[in-house]
Parts: sequence; C-alpha cells; structure tokens
Amino acid sequence: MESQFILASASPRRKEILQKLNIPFDIVPGDFEENYNHFDEGTEPEEVVIHFSYCKGKSIAGNNPDKLIISADTI
Repeated sequence: MESQFILASASPRRKEILQKLNIPFDIVPGDFEENYNHFDEGTEPEEVVIHFSYCKGKSIAGNNPDKLIISADTI
C-alpha cells in the first residue's frame, strides 16, 4: 500500500519522529536551497522557518497532488 504522506526532508530526526508515531510515509527531499541572503537582518527567525518550510513542501507538491506533504525547518 502506498503512503499518502510525504516527508519533504532527509532529516534523520524528522524521520525518527514519524516512525515513532507509526505514520507510514515516503521521503522525498524538497528541491529547494535555503538562502538566508533573501532576508533582512531584522527578520524574525519564525518568518525564516515558515518560509523555508513552505518552499520545501511546495517544491514537491506539484508532482504529488494526491499526497499530504510534511515539511519543516529549524534554526
């Protein structure tokens, strides 16, 4: 049975968390390069994390319209 969830990350920690929750998922790292130069010096860390998470998920969502994408970021 194919999973309906995709983890948009190669992070071992995020993989471990989902495995502990017994959530079946596939790993498809997003094709997105994090670039901090796009942000002003005063940008809140939360804005950066939200932006990167969104972009990681969006980079694979188009090829997986019937899947639920799980993407995250940490600073």
